[in-house]
Amino acid sequence: MVFSSLIFLFAYLPIVLAAYYICPRKWRNLLLFVVNLVFYGWGEPVFVILMVISTIVDYTCGYFIDKNRESNPRRAKGFLIASMIINLSMLGFFKYSGMLLKTVNLIPGVDIPIPKLPDLPIGISFYTFQTMSYSIDVYRREAPVQKNIITFGTYVSLFPQLIAGPIVRYKDVAYQLDHRRETLDDFTKGVCIFCVGLAKKVLIANQMGAMWEAMLSTGQDNGWLGSWVGIIGYSLAALAYIAGYMVQRVCLHTAGRQPQGLRQADHQPSDSLVPYRTVARRVVQLHPLGSVLRTSARHREARAQKVAC
Repeated sequence: MVFSSLIFLFAYLPIVLAAYYICPRKWRNLLLFVVNLVFYGWGEPVFVILMVISTIVDYTCGYFIDKNRESNPRRAKGFLIASMIINLSMLGFFKYSGMLLKTVNLIPGVDIPIPKLPDLPIGISFYTFQTMSYSIDVYRREAPVQKNIITFGTYVSLFPQLIAGPIVRYKDVAYQLDHRRETLDDFTKGVCIFCVGLAKKVLIANQMGAMWEAMLSTGQDNGWLGSWVGIIGYSLAALAYIAGYMVQRVCLHTAGRQPQGLRQADHQPSDSLVPYRTVARRVVQLHPLGSVLRTSARHREARAQKVAC
């Protein structure tokens, strides 16, 4: 389920919003935990089990880390190491076991049968490192231990950032998980922001992507001009898709459905724009006009300093 799909826009989101504001405040985390699991398991429900296992493992490890941190630091460190080993083993099995076996089979005389592995669970990297951050933050005394497993599960399974990130540290949202407040102003801003993100995804990303697919099918018949149009269209599609997703994610936090502490991350620059900034900066550096532009900028700064003096 994606944010621009009809099932999300006209079924899932309205139902969840209505249920969230009707539900008594003390039951809202339980409601969010359930609807987050429904969102995640919409495509492949079997992978919900992995998320639940990861949640239980780190909740248990965090509890014993806090219990033994003062009386038995070595045991507390052992639970931290256990958390990291279990989580990274799950991630490594699904992400790298097939590649590792294929690499080993390249050795002469080695022929290990490669079992048919399931597809990589969606978002496993994000929620794996999120659950690990909880154990690490509790061990470092940077966040209090969470004694309610439903509240902790809500943190792990927050659907606006579950599929494609970003990774949110537990210490950044620990307080807001139980003390968040929703306002009409936040809800209104969220609706407006969501419409902007939806427009980027549907009107720009989808159309540019369709143009790229058409250009790709014609191949060499496009000529050099058509090829450049296709490349630019593909870049705009990728940028608009990521930007649209990020804007929609910000909306779902700002509207008050999720912990307000996550909004702090929404004001940080998006890493998705870094490749475009890097390429633009490199072009300016290598192009003959780049030195002229930099020299002109330095001259303007010098004249401005003289005027100020």
